[in-house]
Amino acid sequence: MEAMEGRLMEVMQSLATKVGVVESICEHLNQIDLKLEQQGERLDLAQKKVDLCMDSFGQVQQEQQQVSRALKSTPPLVSAAMLNMVGDAAHWYQAWKQENG
Repeated sequence: MEAMEGRLMEVMQSLATKVGVVESICEHLNQIDLKLEQQGERLDLAQKKVDLCMDSFGQVQQEQQQVSRALKSTPPLVSAAMLNMVGDAAHWYQAWKQENG
């Protein structure tokens, strides 16, 4: 009977040790779950920022395309001939200024 009690006591101690290990593992798993949840929240925030950036980038591209189309369809306000005349007048004025200045 004493041998059986001794064996039962050993099994109970072994079981208590294993329960302690399982509790420790459960605690570590809870900590990992908490960290994972926090990382998930951070990832969600980062994803929202990326989405906003991509939306903004898309809007900028659309605006650039609209401006480009508008510029292509609008005739220039100053023609090349007008620019040449202004350049010639500026050159003439500089020459006149040197002679009379």
